[in-house]
Amino acid sequence: MRKYLPLCTIATVLALAGLVVRAEALEISVSNYGVSPGSMPMAIALKKGFFKEAGADITAIRSSPGSAPAIRELIAGDLPFAEAGITGAIAAIKNGAQLKIISMDVNTFAEVTWITMPNSSVKSLADLKGKRVGFTSPKSATNMAALLMLKKAGIEADDVKLIATGSFPQALTALEAGGVDVVPMVEPTFSISGNKYRVVARSSDFMPPTNNVLGLTTVKAAGANPDVLKAIIAGRRKGLDFMLKNPKEAGELLAPIFKVDAKVLENVIINLRDNGSTDGFSYWSEGQIDLTPLKNAVNGALLTGELTETFDTESMIDRSFLPDDLKAKK
Repeated sequence: MRKYLPLCTIATVLALAGLVVRAEALEISVSNYGVSPGSMPMAIALKKGFFKEAGADITAIRSSPGSAPAIRELIAGDLPFAEAGITGAIAAIKNGAQLKIISMDVNTFAEVTWITMPNSSVKSLADLKGKRVGFTSPKSATNMAALLMLKKAGIEADDVKLIATGSFPQALTALEAGGVDVVPMVEPTFSISGNKYRVVARSSDFMPPTNNVLGLTTVKAAGANPDVLKAIIAGRRKGLDFMLKNPKEAGELLAPIFKVDAKVLENVIINLRDNGSTDGFSYWSEGQIDLTPLKNAVNGALLTGELTETFDTESMIDRSFLPDDLKAKK
């Protein structure tokens, strides 16, 4: 009489042999993941299992120190998705990368505050003339913001000294060492130690709604993994909804990722939720693609010299991965 192994034994043997068939595990790249509050919905979606629930087995998120590295990870790592800024996307496309904008995830710069030392003579934007204004790197988002800040104050760029300081922590070091007079400070650092400095202006005081973070994919991934991309957008959207409704629990989930006290992160979420909007555009977006903040971002890239001529963003956009209620062209 032939004997058969129990099903549970067969499953155990297959598992030990590494032969159990599973959904493909994937990673994505997010600019300043675990650093910038723009990445918070992605972190919540991963921690709560919302990506897997939507149909994408995202097992890890790679943190990149800026848009260009995130996009390099997307392309070189053959990843399905990356979150990055428009300046990095434009630079990559100019160099031949085949990218598509499939969501718009952050539409203001409300997380960036411009500060000076408490004993500084700079008390308002009008005092910037003749001063040294720091920003992170040439043609970056903070370079754009610095120029818009001067424009708002009616000050020509030639009437100040613009200085690239490096990262946000390096900018603070330069400020405290007396190398610059004003620098950008980003959340959650501002909520932790902003009271050591004097606020000159918040970016939302002088910037129109301007896209800060995009959801990007490659043409190759768009053709190969459409369901995965839809699931990533859906998972992030659910993560955002959870975070906005449950800032205390979200802060606790985010604390080990951001390495910041949960209460601080809770306050950052509440502040950006309640005060981060500009002209009706929320700081965090559900993903819908709105042309106004995107065009403002392109105008900012023209201002910094990242672009030397206008750029057709419409040709980059693919709304097919958005849920139906977010697909309407705006």
